[in-house]
Amino acid sequence: WTELDPMPEIGSTNKKKRVKAGGDLASYGDGAFYALKGGKTKEFWRYFEPVVMGAAPERSGVMAERVSAERFWFSVAPNPVVKGYGVLSYSVPQAGEVRLKVFDVTGRAVKELGFVASGTGTRNLDLRDLAAGVYLVKFASGDNSATQKLIVR
Repeated sequence: WTELDPMPEIGSTNKKKRVKAGGDLASYGDGAFYALKGGKTKEFWRYFEPVVMGAAPERSGVMAERVSAERFWFSVAPNPVVKGYGVLSYSVPQAGEVRLKVFDVTGRAVKELGFVASGTGTRNLDLRDLAAGVYLVKFASGDNSATQKLIVR
């Protein structure tokens, strides 16, 4: 599963807290997990497992065909990026070149990265050259592409 929001050590009280009591995890069955941090805070976090469904196999004949569910997703964590470094997590259905582009609010590409990827993996990102603000990150591999918001503090 993919962590959408990191559970910070320093929470809404601006103090470093350990979870002593009240923390809990729950799942609704839709691929999402919900966490209550506890420790006398009111912090509520969501973690999401992307679900990709393949087509139903054709049942005409003696044996059914195998159908593979192509999995394509990416995420950048932590989000927001605080110290200029992030981790790109990704999954691509086929090995090949992938492109990561970061766009500012005007739509101008401010950072580009290309590399060869296959399957699921991670890659460290150096984002120290980005000013504080909101960006769009586009991840593309073959015919697949996805975009997500990134906040830099």
